[in-house]
Amino acid sequence: LEFGLDENYVMILYENNPIITDIFIRSADRNTLKLSDNQEEMDALVRRYTTQVKQAIQDFETKYEKRIRNLKVVSNLENVDSYLERFRKNLVNTGFNLFDPIDEIKVPAQLEENVKYNNRSYFASVIGLAFRKLDVFGYFKFVTAVKNINLLPNRDNMIAQKKAKAFSNFAFKGVVGIVAIIYVVLFGLAFWQINTLNQKLDGYQQVVTDHELKTLEKSKVAKELGKLTKSLKLSRSIVSNKSVSFRVLAQVASSVPKRVRFTSIDYNGSDLIVIEGEAYSDQDILKLIDNLNGKKLISNASLASMSLPSQQAGQITMKGFVIACVLEKS
Repeated sequence: LEFGLDENYVMILYENNPIITDIFIRSADRNTLKLSDNQEEMDALVRRYTTQVKQAIQDFETKYEKRIRNLKVVSNLENVDSYLERFRKNLVNTGFNLFDPIDEIKVPAQLEENVKYNNRSYFASVIGLAFRKLDVFGYFKFVTAVKNINLLPNRDNMIAQKKAKAFSNFAFKGVVGIVAIIYVVLFGLAFWQINTLNQKLDGYQQVVTDHELKTLEKSKVAKELGKLTKSLKLSRSIVSNKSVSFRVLAQVASSVPKRVRFTSIDYNGSDLIVIEGEAYSDQDILKLIDNLNGKKLISNASLASMSLPSQQAGQITMKGFVIACVLEKS
């Protein structure tokens, strides 16, 4: 348990993997830790603190089914012992003891006086890093943590590093300046291009309007052309000993639905036209007959026969038909 003014967290080492849970304290709590002159505030702080510690322990015990009975406390507070007593009262089933990282280390005689403190827990980080055993940095154990903390700094190397860093900063600023200039130039070119394109777009709405009008005219002309083309195709398929009136052909052509096509038209020379063709469905044939009966020059149109030929259009079978049209007597 790291407990102090700067860092507050619970770290549980499970199978050499650290499980770290931060403990949050308020700014007012830091003042309480510094002064420690108000018993009520101290008790309230301990209650909030131990609640978070208890939750972290319970989460670990629930997930890994391992019991935690003691916590080793690392703290740089002078009155840490008084807080540990309050911790023990709030969590009666958990022990709180100051961690002594030097307890099992043989200290040279000339250094013993330097480490004679009642609270030596705050030596834990530096000793752990020195032995590369304390891993609170995860994957970056050897890459970052030990690399960035030099227990025996070399002055010449540090000076060389500072010079290299200063040069790097200067080079970085130069690169940033060049990039900024390039961006300014590109922005200016883009702004100029936008203005040029805006000038070219003058009258765009008028062009769009003219295009729509021409499109409508084209559609009308295409529709009329389609009717004429269909009439010409029908006239080529007629077998007769004399020509058929163009008005009759035009009315027959205008009666054809979308999913119907003619294969032949036979005119007997007087008052009967026989139309052979194919359609997708019965409804299309009935619609063709209704359209023919609605024409002025056709007295009566009726279905003479219908068949299911083997010819197919895609995957849909086309139905063959023969329609007899009796013309009005002139």
